[in-house]
Amino acid sequence: MTRPRKSTSPYAIPLTVAAGGLAVFGAGLAWLAYMRTNIWHNVALTAALDGELRMIGSDDQIAYYHAVTGRPGSTPLLFVHGISMAASAYEAKPLFDRFEGERPMAALDLPGFGFSARGPREYSATVNADAILSVAQHAFPRGQIDLVAMGMGGEFAALAAARQPERFRTLTLVAPTGLSGASWAPPPAARMVGRLERTQVGLPLFDTLVSRPSLRYAIAQSQRRGFDQGLFHYAYATSHQPGAADAPYAYLTGKLDTPEILSVYASLRLPALAILSGGAYANPAAASALARKPNWRIVDWTGSCGTNAQFDDPDGVCRLIDSLGQNRGLEGR
Repeated sequence: MTRPRKSTSPYAIPLTVAAGGLAVFGAGLAWLAYMRTNIWHNVALTAALDGELRMIGSDDQIAYYHAVTGRPGSTPLLFVHGISMAASAYEAKPLFDRFEGERPMAALDLPGFGFSARGPREYSATVNADAILSVAQHAFPRGQIDLVAMGMGGEFAALAAARQPERFRTLTLVAPTGLSGASWAPPPAARMVGRLERTQVGLPLFDTLVSRPSLRYAIAQSQRRGFDQGLFHYAYATSHQPGAADAPYAYLTGKLDTPEILSVYASLRLPALAILSGGAYANPAAASALARKPNWRIVDWTGSCGTNAQFDDPDGVCRLIDSLGQNRGLEGR
């Protein structure tokens, strides 16, 4: 005899879904409560580099490190870090250390990072280019400078060089962004994150992105020849400061982007070098148009170095910087 099928309540599935939703909601509330009460946002922040830490301005303060010692007649260097959730001038440390005593140097913290002013203020590519020019004038008021920039910092450096070409002798870009030629638009996930910035979720979400596991993963992905513990510890400290989330959120939502940056690169006439490394931004095919210009040189390290090529092969990067300055035959003026 066939047993009668047990009937299912019409409310069973909706109730199960609701229970699951409440569990997720409860876990989310617990996560928010933990992040808001257990994360310290005023971690002790020490100097990233050995140079003298100097400040420009007051309300919109720009911080930079300055080392004045160099060989007689040597051209000063100005370093610009990239953009990430935990960026700072520490990204220039391998190069700054190797050029110590050889060249006068400066390395800035871009607005919203390191010791520069943070919090709710204007963040844009123009603001960052202005900061580079301000540091160039403050640190080296006379003569030309060799400009070296990492990651997205290369876009701001190119804008600065385009505005005041007489100030810069050469431009070296390490793992530069903006070589695809296409206008960048924030992906849906980034736009969603941007909308959450000023909500109760904004800071806890940022804290998740700059947690020690997240930073360890990001740095490990950017380096292929070891893991720099100093960069890891400094990234955590600099991303746990009052107002540390504002500039990264501006980056995530595309406010720092320059859609026409490839045209800016192409318009430069000073000797310029792009070191392609890592996989996220490397596009040798797109860079080929620049390679055809007489003042540009493209070096493809995508197979040997991560996006932090200055940590993977600092001596190699330093040699390229020096050789670019010595090769006056590249000059397009």
